[in-house]
Amino acid sequence: MPVFQAYSQFYDRLYEKKDYPAEVEFIRSVIKKMSPIPVKNILSLGCGTCSHDILLAKNGYHVTSLDQSTTMLSNAQKKIKSARLQKKITLHHADVRRFSLNKKYDFAMAMFNVIGYQVTNSDLTAMLQNVSNHLKPGGLFLFDCWYAPAVIADPPTDRIKEIKAGKSRIIRLTQSSLLHRKNQIQIKFHVFSLTGNKKTAESEEIHHMRYLSLPEIDGHLEANNLHLLKACPFLKLEAEVSDSEWDMFIVAAKKK
Repeated sequence: MPVFQAYSQFYDRLYEKKDYPAEVEFIRSVIKKMSPIPVKNILSLGCGTCSHDILLAKNGYHVTSLDQSTTMLSNAQKKIKSARLQKKITLHHADVRRFSLNKKYDFAMAMFNVIGYQVTNSDLTAMLQNVSNHLKPGGLFLFDCWYAPAVIADPPTDRIKEIKAGKSRIIRLTQSSLLHRKNQIQIKFHVFSLTGNKKTAESEEIHHMRYLSLPEIDGHLEANNLHLLKACPFLKLEAEVSDSEWDMFIVAAKKK
């Protein structure tokens, strides 16, 4: 089942309070502290509506942004045009497992758990192989994912999120199931908007997402000519991963 289709119409509203500036500062910190080569061009995999990419472009980077959802890319295009960054950001409709851009990049990133959507080993291998093929020697690959020991220690729960704007509301119901034998979480999203008590739009999607251990990550990276440099909690570059925090960042480098 395709994901981020009808759900895309609600995406930016649902994540309007996400601290994109802090995440972009983290990306820039990783580049400054860890990249052995100058970074001018960035490959963004699973870019969504380009909230990270727009901020990076405003900081002088040229960004090539990929996503397989046409609706997410349509929203991204509108935001890029509004920010007058068409010369800084290039959009591509592509699957992160299957693309060829005939170009090498200084830095690659997959933000907001794009890795988690690569639910089989063949999916993950295909994505990492593509990343490796598109990075310059020494180029960094930054991504976030869910840390397996933390997920198992603190399993997911059902949640309700509500966004209000005047007389309008967006409500998202999230039901999550832990699939132990697959190292996955099945997430059912039911999202609808209301004006007063009248339902004006609705979306239901099921997302399957993978959680990963460090040995798994290390093995997959090494098999695709990438080397694990750093694993840290979300936005905490100097800290060590913890069994109490789901969100983990990985910094890897293309082998020279």
